[in-house]
Parts: sequence; structure tokens; C-alpha cells
Amino acid sequence: MPQVRSQTAPEDRALYLWPDAALYIGRDVAPDTHRHSAAQCAVALDGTLLVRTEDGCEIETREAVFVDANVTHSIASPGGNVAFLYLERTFFSQWPVPAGSGQSVQGIYFLRATLDAALRARLAASWSAPLGEAEASETREGILALLLPAGARRPPVDPRIRKILGHIATHTSDHPSGERLAALAGLSPGRFQHLFTEHAGMPVRRYLLWCRIRRGIEALHDGANLTRAAHEAGFSDSAHFSRTFRAMTGIPPSEVFGRKSGTSIIFCGG
Repeated sequence: MPQVRSQTAPEDRALYLWPDAALYIGRDVAPDTHRHSAAQCAVALDGTLLVRTEDGCEIETREAVFVDANVTHSIASPGGNVAFLYLERTFFSQWPVPAGSGQSVQGIYFLRATLDAALRARLAASWSAPLGEAEASETREGILALLLPAGARRPPVDPRIRKILGHIATHTSDHPSGERLAALAGLSPGRFQHLFTEHAGMPVRRYLLWCRIRRGIEALHDGANLTRAAHEAGFSDSAHFSRTFRAMTGIPPSEVFGRKSGTSIIFCGG
């Protein structure tokens, strides 16, 4: 069963978390310009998207938008509601140039494909009545269909890297070095770094940082305050956690996880 966090404020947005994906549905949070190692697909549910590139160019669109990994950007829907799907490299056999994309600017693609009416209606209703795990996964797949066919997803991962990913997932309180993980995989540090990046889509240090952010989210979900969550995730203090979170998402953690944020947080399986 998915784990749902209760809130004291009225819930008008929801965040669904899988091991290698996240789906945010709800009111716009107006993020700062930022970049992250996940790819992102954005859909405006009742308005337009305002996309800002690294050089400050602003583009308004009613189309869905795909942002490649490590591309500096911000996406907002002023006064509206949005769906943001974040995807790690392990979703793809090759990093996609989305099928059916039209204009592209600096690693940002504007998609001609649109959500079907049933999926759009489900998204529009879901922040006030959070989806179950199966519904959330179906919704994720529906948004993914805008990008590329299902056959292009879920490539086989080298068993040595799969072992390391499993170790990291089951030792969330550890903060291992790359050298320690290389030894566990039976590889030299250089070979391990190369193979990990090839199969996980990012350097191991960046992946571990994402895992620490997720660990902090889990601690906040379980009721920890920001300082305790930061320490449990291996950050020196709450300011360090907040800076890292904001650099990777464009918003401060209090905007999503504060008691008055009105956000349901749902942890889903694979």
C-alpha cells in the first residue's frame, strides 16, 4: 500500500515518489531557475506553461514540455495547476528525443502530443483525492506515452550496477564513498564510475545526492522537522539540505513539505 502523509492544511497538491521517478500534481509552485539529473515532462492542466531557458528566454505554450537532464530551466503555470513527471535514466534504453516533438530550445522540447480527456480529468481531480498506487502508476505511464513507446523503457542494467543500486536502496542511512561501492561491485574505481554512469545515467556522487534528498523527504514524511531530516539524510544542517533541495528543484522544501503546504506525499513501489 502507498504511504500517504496527512496534512493540517487543505490538500491541493500531491507528490508521488517511486525509486526512479516522481510525479507532482497540483497548483503551480513557481520554481526558480534550476537543473537536475532527471528528465522532466510538464503538462498544464488548466492554463498555459511559461518556460524560461538558461539565457532568460521566456516561451508560453499550451503544449506539454519535455526537459532533458541537466538543462537549466524553470517551468511555471501562473495561477494554474500542473503535472510534473521526473524520470531517472534507468527508465530509458537511450535518452530520448521525444517522439512528435516540435520546437526545441536548449534541450527543452515542446510536444505536439496531448493527454487524452480521461487522463487529463484524472489529473485534474487527483490533488484533492490522492490516487492509489495503481492509479498513480497508470497516470505516470499515460504521461510517458507522450514521450516515447513503452518498448524504449526499462533497459537491462549490468548486474554489478544492479547490485550497487540495491545496496544503496537498502542502506539509506549509510553514506558510502565511490571507492567503497566500487569495491563492493568488484571493480576498479575508474571502471566503476564509468559503468555506473552508463547504466544509471549520472555519476555515482550525483546519484547518492539524489538518494540523500529522497531520504530527507522520507524523514519529513515521517514527521521529522527540517533539522532532523537534514541530519538523517547526511547533510550538515537544515540550511545545507534546503540549499541542495532548492538547487535541484527550484523551490525550498518548506514550500512542499511544510505543515501548511497542503501537499499529500505518497511513496509507491517500483
